[in-house]
Parts: sequence; C-alpha cells; structure tokens
Amino acid sequence: MNIEQFAHRVTGHSEDGPEEVFVDPASIMITIQIITSVVKTIKACRQSSSEVKHIVSKPSGTHLRTLRRVVRRHLGVIGYLKNGRDVMSRIMTQGANLSEKEIDNILMEIK
Repeated sequence: MNIEQFAHRVTGHSEDGPEEVFVDPASIMITIQIITSVVKTIKACRQSSSEVKHIVSKPSGTHLRTLRRVVRRHLGVIGYLKNGRDVMSRIMTQGANLSEKEIDNILMEIK
C-alpha cells in the first residue's frame, strides 16, 4: 500500500459501514499532505516500524497534540473547527488497521 491508497482509505472511510463514498480530489490532496507531515514527524523520532505501529495503535497525549497541530495547520482554523476531529479520528482508525509491512511501504515512500 502506498500513501495515495492510504489517503483514499482515510477519506472514503464511513462510520456506517462499507459503502462507496465520493471524495473530491482536493480532500485527497489535503489528506496526503497531512499524512506526509505526520509520517515525517514520527519518522524523525522513531526508527523501526514496530515502534511506529505501537504509536499508531496507542498514541500518547504528545502524539495526539502533534496530529492535532498538523491537521489544524493544513485545514486552517475554520476547517479544523468544522472537520478536524473527524479527520483525526479517520486517520487514527485507518492507521491502527495498517500492518507493519504497509507502514514500511509508506515510510519508504516518504523521504
């Protein structure tokens, strides 16, 4: 899985179940930018994919604040107030479902 596929999974994620959801390309591009920023931040602090998997599955308060800051920076204040919590929960939900191999692929793609 590459970062674009992960962004599609995040933006197309529905709480109601598996259904097809239309997502505009701008949302996918913003999601890719957010994921790239988060991965670069995590990659600067951690070396192995098992450490990253642990962070993604059980984020600490510091990691949540970092994600919140990155999402706010990319969405803007008004966009964050409208959609910020939803974007953060979708990223965390889909990130927790990634395997170590998928995390490695995303880490290798972002340099």
